[in-house]
Amino acid sequence: MRLARHRGLIVAIVTFLICLGAVRALSGGTLGYYELSNLATGGATLAIAALGQTVVVLSGGFDLSAAAVISLVNVTLAGNMGDSTSSMLLWSVIGIGIGAAAGAFNGVFIALLRLQPIVVTLATMFILQGITLLVMDKPGGQVPAEFSQLFVGEALPGILPMPVVLLGLLLLAWLLLKNMMIGKAIYAVGSDRDAARAAGIDVRRSEFFVYVLAGGSMVWQAFSSPHRPAREIR
Repeated sequence: MRLARHRGLIVAIVTFLICLGAVRALSGGTLGYYELSNLATGGATLAIAALGQTVVVLSGGFDLSAAAVISLVNVTLAGNMGDSTSSMLLWSVIGIGIGAAAGAFNGVFIALLRLQPIVVTLATMFILQGITLLVMDKPGGQVPAEFSQLFVGEALPGILPMPVVLLGLLLLAWLLLKNMMIGKAIYAVGSDRDAARAAGIDVRRSEFFVYVLAGGSMVWQAFSSPHRPAREIR
């Protein structure tokens, strides 16, 4: 019975181990700390961004604007963030605000005005792509390497990569969200919107929240990509 309750987690772990074994077999080399660190660096930011999209799907929604949010945040940071601590902090907050604002834009039309998610998020994608071109019309600029090293560097040199720490925090955040009232509301809305409403759940607020969360989570992809020009990151 307990195994059945955790079937999804078990399938995910087994799939991960199979993929890891396939990488080991195809690479033909060792699978040591350096290789695992590179794999974690490449997957952690996508995993964090995927969290927001997973919450949207759990609520019964859909979001096509994710890549456009990442591009807009990336060009904004690449063009404005300096090497000072104050600049990094300020533009980090602004980056998260841009992502959350894009999510709120989606949430207003989807949760409050009851428009179809695929239509709204597709329109948002085109709008954000246009704004991105206004901010930076050609690839250029980079997020400071010192800033990105906070996310893709080493927490404990030679022992623990920072992306693994981020993934651990991600899992902790997911468990907290899942066991909070808003997390339970998201599951309820995604399962049966009418039943959730009859149970006293504020369906519109829950839907609005997931789009804001999804937009805010997209910025981590831009935070951890210092070595490629802006607008080449997808």
